[in-house]
Amino acid sequence: MAFELPFPPFPHDSRDVPFIATPDDSNGYAVPSSQYFKKLVGDKYVWTPVSADDPMPTGDATAQGKLADILAKLSADPATQTTLAAILAKIIDAPATEAKQTALNALIGEVQAAPTANTLLARLKNLETKVDAIIADGIKLSGSYVEIGGVSFAVSGGDTLRGKSADKPDAVAAHAVIPYCFYFSIDTGAIEVTDGTNWVVI
Repeated sequence: MAFELPFPPFPHDSRDVPFIATPDDSNGYAVPSSQYFKKLVGDKYVWTPVSADDPMPTGDATAQGKLADILAKLSADPATQTTLAAILAKIIDAPATEAKQTALNALIGEVQAAPTANTLLARLKNLETKVDAIIADGIKLSGSYVEIGGVSFAVSGGDTLRGKSADKPDAVAAHAVIPYCFYFSIDTGAIEVTDGTNWVVI
């Protein structure tokens, strides 16, 4: 039996649980249940006692309604079920990315003298070729050091060689490695710059 909620205060039972007394057929009062919930009837909610026919809601009624709509749609439209089954089979048996992943793995792992033009492997090989050429010219880079004429010099700022005054390289050789570079003598404090041919004190 559903009804509009009466004005409080409500009576309490022996356990101090509030309940709503409702009129029975003999104009008496009965307590059909000590638990009530709001049930949507038509376009409004009414307080309804918990019973076997009206159990206490256990979840989101809106969500349950939407799930029921989806279930009804699937049950009423076999074509939708077939489509979903086909999609699931495709994902399980032949993922769309499987072939591409296999192809990518083959390209990254390939070893060949002439990689496909403009691929990552081809560009890495071009870079390797340029580095090999630099090393072949007698210039060896290692971290922040550069080797010129068999002598290793520290490099700071990208254009300043550092070393002892007596170890200063030939200006032409230094210019070939780092054009118009500076040389800082760590033992004398002198700073010089190459003009391509000679060291010039600054």
